[in-house]
Amino acid sequence: MSTDDPTETDAAVGFAEATRSRGRFVVRRYDIEAVRAAIPGWDDHPKSRRLAALSLFQPVSVSETTNTPTVGQHELLADYLATTTAPTETAAHLAVGDDNATAPAYRNRSLNNERYRTPVADSSPDDTTIRSVVYLDATEANNMDAVREAGLCTAGTQGEGKLLNHALVGPEPKSSTVALTVRGALSWEAAQ
Repeated sequence: MSTDDPTETDAAVGFAEATRSRGRFVVRRYDIEAVRAAIPGWDDHPKSRRLAALSLFQPVSVSETTNTPTVGQHELLADYLATTTAPTETAAHLAVGDDNATAPAYRNRSLNNERYRTPVADSSPDDTTIRSVVYLDATEANNMDAVREAGLCTAGTQGEGKLLNHALVGPEPKSSTVALTVRGALSWEAAQ
């Protein structure tokens, strides 16, 4: 179950009031058996090469959704502004879960029912946007029948770090015959 922590730093509150955040997730599902038939030795290629090669294939399905920025995102951005050294936390991992019964909320500190967490394959932050991409291959996240929620987070271990956003996705079935790519974007701008 998602935890809603009513505590947040003054800096995060100030950042939330001064900015408008938004984001998207795009999830593409691929029939990995068809991909394996087309590319010999598919499973032996590095994960980064498999991610790039998927652009050559038509996905079985594509789902796109907006996401809810969380208090963790505002805390992270406030931390960025408060430091003169390189930030120690980044949007380095994607968490996925299987519970879409409760809508995401700003105060969420975790997914409704997180089932898997993995490093992002590529993260491209700039002054106003964090873009990321994750490849879940046929051996990953198979402990659920479908991916129904996702969120970028700052730590690789469930329950640690900050949840930056929360979205209900799909549902996208996940099994040993399915690979998913998840592309996310978080952006912010001055409130009007």
